[in-house]
Amino acid sequence: MLPYPLPKSGILCSAGARKMGISTPKIEWSHLAAGFGSLLDNCFKTVKVGDVRASLDRDSAILNNGDPVMLSTPELSISGQKLTPEQFLALPEGDIVYELVDGRAVSKNEPMSPKRFHARLQPVLWQILEDWCSSPECPKPGSAHTEWAVVLTRKAEPWIPIPDLTYISNERLPVEAMTDEPCFAIPELVIEILSPGQSFGAIAQKATDYLEAGIPRVWVVDPQAKSITVFYPDAPPRTFTGSQAIQDDFLPGLKVIPQDVFAQARIP
Repeated sequence: MLPYPLPKSGILCSAGARKMGISTPKIEWSHLAAGFGSLLDNCFKTVKVGDVRASLDRDSAILNNGDPVMLSTPELSISGQKLTPEQFLALPEGDIVYELVDGRAVSKNEPMSPKRFHARLQPVLWQILEDWCSSPECPKPGSAHTEWAVVLTRKAEPWIPIPDLTYISNERLPVEAMTDEPCFAIPELVIEILSPGQSFGAIAQKATDYLEAGIPRVWVVDPQAKSITVFYPDAPPRTFTGSQAIQDDFLPGLKVIPQDVFAQARIP
C-alpha cells in the first residue's frame, strides 16, 4: 500500500497497490515528503511492498517482473490482463465508485462526480420505491437499494455496474437469501440519475446494456430536463415529464409523477 495520493488522479496509491495484487501491508518509502513535488516532474520512485518492488511515476507502475500496471483514472487495470469479477469485488472501497467494464475498473461518474440534484433525487426515489414494494398491498413485494453492485454480462464479458437505485422482488431474491454481497440475481428495475457532465446518449447506451443483460425496466432521470425516461426491452423508450404518470403493468401498483418527484427533491 502506498501512503500518498497519486497526483491528478484522485486515487489513493494504497488502493492502487492492492489493485496490482500486492497485499502485503509492509511498505518502505524514502523521502516521502520530497516525493510530492518531484513526482509532478515525472520523477520515478521505487517502493518495496513485501518482496515486490515497483517503480512509479504519476500515471503508472512497473513491477520488478517487468509488467506495467496502470494506475490512472478513470480506469484501473493490469496491462495485458483483465480483472475477473472476483478480483474486482475484492478491491478495497474508496471515495471513487468503480464499475467492472470489459475487465477494467472504470470510474462510474467520470468526468464529474454527482452534485446536489443527484444527491437530492436519490433518496426521494428510494423512498418512493421502498414505500411501494414494502407495502402489504404490493403485488410484487421486494426491496429497493441505492448504489448496489449488480453482477451481469455485457457483450459476453462480466459486467458489474452500480446503478443509482435498484428494485428487486422477493420472488427473484428471497429475503432469506439476502447476504451482504453484490446482487447476483437480475433486478426488475434499475435507475440512473444524470450527473453534470454526463451525456444522455451515454446513459441511454448504458440503459440498452442493462436491457440486453436481462433487466426488464430501466429509468433514466434527468434533473435538468426534469424528466424520467423509461426504457423497455420490447418497445421504444418513453420520456415522462410534468404530471404524466409512470404506471406499468410490470410494476403493478407503482405510480410515479415526475413533477412530484422533482418537487419533493426541491429541484428548482
